Amino acid sequence: MSRDEEPASRGPVYHAAWGLGVYAVTKLAAALISSASMAAIVAQAVLAEWGLGRIGVTWSDPNDPVPSNGVIARRALTGAAIGVGLSALVLGLLFVTKGAIFGRGDAPLALLAIGLLSSGFAAMRDELLLRGLVLRVVDPIATRAPKLVACAVTGAAAAASEPGANVRTIAVGMLLGVVFGALWLRDRGAWLPWGAHAALTFVTGTLARGGVLDARVAQSAWGGGDAGVLGGAAAVAALAPAALIALYWASKRPNVASEA
Repeated sequence: MSRDEEPASRGPVYHAAWGLGVYAVTKLAAALISSASMAAIVAQAVLAEWGLGRIGVTWSDPNDPVPSNGVIARRALTGAAIGVGLSALVLGLLFVTKGAIFGRGDAPLALLAIGLLSSGFAAMRDELLLRGLVLRVVDPIATRAPKLVACAVTGAAAAASEPGANVRTIAVGMLLGVVFGALWLRDRGAWLPWGAHAALTFVTGTLARGGVLDARVAQSAWGGGDAGVLGGAAAVAALAPAALIALYWASKRPNVASEA
């Protein structure tokens, strides 16, 4: 069923209620399974995909022709390149400012593969729940900037709910909400933001924390300490320009059709 064919009664309130129900089920799945395990992440991603697909949160615009595998791969890989670029900004600033000391990592290939899969499924879960659902709910809004603000709020709220959250991790969640939300609007689907999110998670997590590099983050507000590479003021400073660019892009093209 396309969005235009949905019953009129299924408006934003229905989408929000259904989405919150799906979110609650994913949290229950994490509680029943070890929340840090691959099984929990996969279960949450599959539940998010199934549940939100029923209210029109799609990987590609349903009003466009079905994309070929080549087009999908190009969108995802373009997103991955953006995610690597964002990671480079954060890691580069940490390196230049001595916010982290970098050594050589030596993780086996099997662990790198697990990290890649985990990053992909986690990005799938978070993009569908934190951006896809939000953009579906605010779909009637005809301008981009308020949609990005909504994505910023949910990104910050999700970061605030994580163990050990602080003002810096919440700010990072807000900034990434803006950036990934803009990628959703640009792509008119999930492949571009999913690729960016998965790559960012993989590089700053698996690769930079014992995979290819071993980033020992300074125990300071700037470095991030136990919160990791994306937990300090350095990450906020590195990601802020990207979020500002996304907001500027949204403000320059304010009038849009349905995009979520």
